[in-house]
Amino acid sequence: MESTQDFKDRKGLLIFFGIILLLTGGICLLFSAIMLITTALPQPGIYADPQLQLSALLIGVFFYSAMAAFFIALGIGSIQARRWARSITLLLSWLVLIAGVVSLVYMFFYSGVLIEQIAYLTKSGSMVMELVSIIMYISIIVFLIIVPGIFILVYRSKVVIQTVRKYHPEESWTDRCPLPLMAHSFFLLYMAVSPLFLISFGLVAPFFGIFIGGWPAAIVWFVNSLLCIYLAIGVYRLQIRAWHYSLYLFLLWLVSAGITLLYHDWTEVYEYSNFPAEQVALMESIPNMSNNSMFVMLLLTLVSYLIFYFYAKKYFKQE
Repeated sequence: MESTQDFKDRKGLLIFFGIILLLTGGICLLFSAIMLITTALPQPGIYADPQLQLSALLIGVFFYSAMAAFFIALGIGSIQARRWARSITLLLSWLVLIAGVVSLVYMFFYSGVLIEQIAYLTKSGSMVMELVSIIMYISIIVFLIIVPGIFILVYRSKVVIQTVRKYHPEESWTDRCPLPLMAHSFFLLYMAVSPLFLISFGLVAPFFGIFIGGWPAAIVWFVNSLLCIYLAIGVYRLQIRAWHYSLYLFLLWLVSAGITLLYHDWTEVYEYSNFPAEQVALMESIPNMSNNSMFVMLLLTLVSYLIFYFYAKKYFKQE
């Protein structure tokens, strides 16, 4: 067993970053409270539908409350130098960093389109949009690249690993699965629960050339959720079959979405939702929103997933 005596104890560093995580959880709680307050105020225009307001309120409050509980738990775990807190924080930091890099690349190629869409919706002038563009770039670089990068440097350092082993010598549940595979397992769980956030707005599913809604869509998403939960457990348990089947499920949805986009415009999805007709008309009128950009996103998603799939496959033992 590796000695934990001859090293510099970094418990104070873990406490400092744990406090940052607690503050992040507090900010999420604040957002939840703000949603409660703003939803209670009169909302004129196309967002005045009471059912839609209530749906947005419940989903928003649940999401931010769940995020608050997540960050608070991570903060407490980091302060206590728990193994699982170090692993999950490191995993989260990597995911945020990757999302930040992808967002920065997307902004580089599509910032003009994005700014044009914002200007169209807000009726803002060019100078305001330039300022918005600068703020977006700075926010991505600072909060999605620099901050998670610092967390990665801290939580993956050898002295921090030794510190958590000193204060938490027993094996943790996060030690039983490599972080890349755990990330995929969590992603599958997210895919399993994500349809719950869309129920109030109307479930829609691209299904090999058509959009389906209502009960057929609900059945499709329910079956998909069961499969995702089963595969998430299998990947966490290092079952190579679950790893292969998760690829097949991913390719199935990707092909289904691609075929559907060949025959339908992506904005048709709003026809199956519970959004007010005025809002649907507004979304359909936004310029530079085409199926071509959706195909590009599908292709990038496919390439990224395949790179990750073959990279992380090395963590499985040969069966």
